[in-house]
Amino acid sequence: MAAHVAMPNKKTKKRQSERPHRKAAVLVCLLSLVILMVLPLSQTGRESYDFFDRKLSDYLSAHGKKIPPREDIIFLGIDEPSLDPGNMLFEDEIAASPALQRINEGFPWSREVYALAIERLIDAGAKVVAIDVLFDRPSSSHPEGDKEFADAVFDHQEQVILGAHLSNNQSKLTRANSWIIGFPDSSILPNPQPNGPVGIVSFFADPTDGVVRHAYYVFDFDEMSGWTTEPSLSIGVWHSLSAKMAQVATGLDPRTLPSDGKNLRLRWTDHTLGSNPEQRSITQPYPIYSFYEIFVDSMWKANFQNGEFFKDKIVLIGPASSRSHDYHPTPVGAMPMLGPQLHLSALTSALAGEEGFVAELSLTTQWIIFAAFVALALLVYFYLRNIYWRYLAIFLVIAGGLAASWVAYNELNTMLLTASSLVAFLLISGVGLGADTIATRIEKRRIHRTLSRYVSKDIVEEILRSPEAYYASLGGVRKPVAILFSDLRGFTTMTEEREPAELVSQLNEYLGAMVRCVFENNGTVDKFIGDAMLAVWGNIRDISPEEAARSAFNCARQMRRELDRLNTKWQREKRPTFKQGIGVHYGDAIIGNLGSPEKMEFAMIGDAVNSASRIEGLTKQFGSELIISDELAKLLEKDDKPMLKPLPYIQVKGRSKSLTLYDVVRSGNISLWESYKDDYLIALKSFTDGEFEDAVHYFDRCRAAGPADGAVATVLEGSQAFVRNPPKKWRGVIVMDSK
Repeated sequence: MAAHVAMPNKKTKKRQSERPHRKAAVLVCLLSLVILMVLPLSQTGRESYDFFDRKLSDYLSAHGKKIPPREDIIFLGIDEPSLDPGNMLFEDEIAASPALQRINEGFPWSREVYALAIERLIDAGAKVVAIDVLFDRPSSSHPEGDKEFADAVFDHQEQVILGAHLSNNQSKLTRANSWIIGFPDSSILPNPQPNGPVGIVSFFADPTDGVVRHAYYVFDFDEMSGWTTEPSLSIGVWHSLSAKMAQVATGLDPRTLPSDGKNLRLRWTDHTLGSNPEQRSITQPYPIYSFYEIFVDSMWKANFQNGEFFKDKIVLIGPASSRSHDYHPTPVGAMPMLGPQLHLSALTSALAGEEGFVAELSLTTQWIIFAAFVALALLVYFYLRNIYWRYLAIFLVIAGGLAASWVAYNELNTMLLTASSLVAFLLISGVGLGADTIATRIEKRRIHRTLSRYVSKDIVEEILRSPEAYYASLGGVRKPVAILFSDLRGFTTMTEEREPAELVSQLNEYLGAMVRCVFENNGTVDKFIGDAMLAVWGNIRDISPEEAARSAFNCARQMRRELDRLNTKWQREKRPTFKQGIGVHYGDAIIGNLGSPEKMEFAMIGDAVNSASRIEGLTKQFGSELIISDELAKLLEKDDKPMLKPLPYIQVKGRSKSLTLYDVVRSGNISLWESYKDDYLIALKSFTDGEFEDAVHYFDRCRAAGPADGAVATVLEGSQAFVRNPPKKWRGVIVMDSK
């Protein structure tokens, strides 16, 4: 019976490639379960998610839609000039005003000052005069002023509002909240009532970071304490300072305003509209008018139009000096906001109606949104296997989530907090990408180990990094490349005199150091031929001619220095030292997959490869360590040119044209080379022109200056030979008849 083997078709292979790695998929699912079920149930997890949502809400509050400040709201600030008007006014101006005289006596002022302010502002036609200053104790320094202040409040109790503050004492036994209201002193307000001229000035900051995000307008203290009392014992329902100002000014019922500050947030007043250049150090929706100016007749006339400025206005008097320490962090502005400005922001929102507040979603709705983003992350992971499509989807989801929050805040008056959901989405997506990346790397390493048995490591890296370019070059391409050929001198003799194991160990140490030099200069090791090495730049990775030449040149010099280091080390170890020759050339080479069906090799062939090999061979003839061609020298930088010493024109075996070559002088010998450079160039020209006696003369002078110069010794010897036996047809080119 014949067996039929089903071969996978292209569609099957495609489906297999689109499947996620099994272990990565399991990891992503487990993480999703933890994010969806475990983290929200733990305190640390909830705090982490709340942190991101707070940051998003603060960004929306600071940069999103705001409400403009109202023209009928005025802030009279007790600022630094008001605390010390003596520095601002003349003595006769102070003497002309009883209020300024009391102010000039020093802070805290006699409360007669506030009485005079109330009278002046009410007479000017102000609708409301609210004072954000606590008077919960009788005046110790100016008791006589309390009576005048109490009379002013009583006379205008329908238009004047005083501040009261809250404090909270928690019972150690019952854990119940006990709220205490700090009313104005009985000498000023004998019997405060919820419907009287009192407003709560306290704000409640977020306990996690101390930032004020909500405004409280209505305070039901029985409900806040968590228990209900008999009606006769009830503290009652009180209103905030801003709610009382809105009620007195417009008749607004405070019961229509948020009662707990949790389901609605303030839509903040645009503080940039009210800022002035002289007071930018604080966040202020309303400009600050100095309190003392209302008592200066010239300023009352010029700045406030004899009081007409305050007609039908809501006026708040409050601290505006750093001495008061009445600052509160808010989501808007770089600096904390003054307490009075905070009250005015709450007042502006109250008077704006629905546009003044932003609704928060219920906990259940937020949980559903969170779960939806987790599910969306799984959909993206399992159904978008193409990495680019997945990145695009992640970007679109993040952008869409943030855009939805922005639109909801600005257009729908809703605080849609997607930050924690997006963090969960990113975390799952990131773990999915990371798990897939790790799995892919593991697979690449397996391929790398397999391919490394047949091709060099750096070629494998290029294949894995850019397989398309490599496969395109397998059929054979012609490319301009920089080629480095190096070989050891006298190594054959060493193989006959030394133990094989010791020699191989030392040779491997040498080749390892040379390969590192190539790799550090972004080159490719093409092959080893015994102790010789062929390296190339530009065969796989396309680079500019200048970069290829400079990298090959720097690599050759580094190899020379590295051998010096090794020789010093081997001398200490009583081991033989090595001598090397290096030739570097730039030219076109044919690159491709060469060999037979049984054994293929990615290699180079062509005149440039042969020339590099011949140039390296010339290092032995000229007693040099490093020789480069003119084609490579033209691509080097100007700073490299001083170390290039020209050699005679050479026609190597197998090449019809001569080569212009340069011996590369060590950087430490450049000054010595410069000392006889002129004589050398004259000698070289004489040699090329066939004037061998002159060449001998100048080369002798060069040898005296640089006795270790191998090129001088070689050409001098040739010149002397030509003096004794002149060539029949001299073209100025040394023809090499051997490799």
